[in-house]
Amino acid sequence: MTSAMCDAGHRKPSGLRLALAGVFVVLAVLAASPVSAEVPPPANDRPANAQSVGAPNLVLVDTSGATVDRDEPVPSCAPPGTEPIRRTVWYRVVTSETALPIAAVGEGTSFRPILALYSRDSAGRLTQIACSTALSLRATVNTGQTYLLPVGAAGLAGYADSGKLDLILGPAEGQAGSPGLGPSDTTPPTTPAADSPAPNANL
Repeated sequence: MTSAMCDAGHRKPSGLRLALAGVFVVLAVLAASPVSAEVPPPANDRPANAQSVGAPNLVLVDTSGATVDRDEPVPSCAPPGTEPIRRTVWYRVVTSETALPIAAVGEGTSFRPILALYSRDSAGRLTQIACSTALSLRATVNTGQTYLLPVGAAGLAGYADSGKLDLILGPAEGQAGSPGLGPSDTTPPTTPAADSPAPNANL
């Protein structure tokens, strides 16, 4: 065996080690910066596509992937800032009662929800009738009338912009195992929501 052949034999393992080292570097880089799949918006991301629910009811809410349209009304109880409310999902609520209590229940999360309730006139204009950041609200409503209920995250520093929670619609005693509702909040609107037509005037 010539010296050239011996050198070639020694170089092959060295080249293989270099190739393997390169593969490990690439894998390490990919592991350090994983590509996160974007969650698609839920079906009830917009007022026009609000999910119909009756009351009393228990609704599982997940705002992951939700957005906020520029023409959506800003609840009067939302904190000030450039993003007072984030990632809203919408519900269309009808009850046979004259009072509608709503409570949000969630554990182990920094998601701070905003609850608001709107009526809509024949022209599609929304009027806020209740708003709360205290995990519950209570509003006087008309029997059989449809109301719009957005649920979104308060635009507060240090809090999650989305999350999951259980939404209790209707009397608490009608929901097995549900906690009592907190104090009511029927904060009057301070923004002209009634002057902002929604995308779809048909409830």
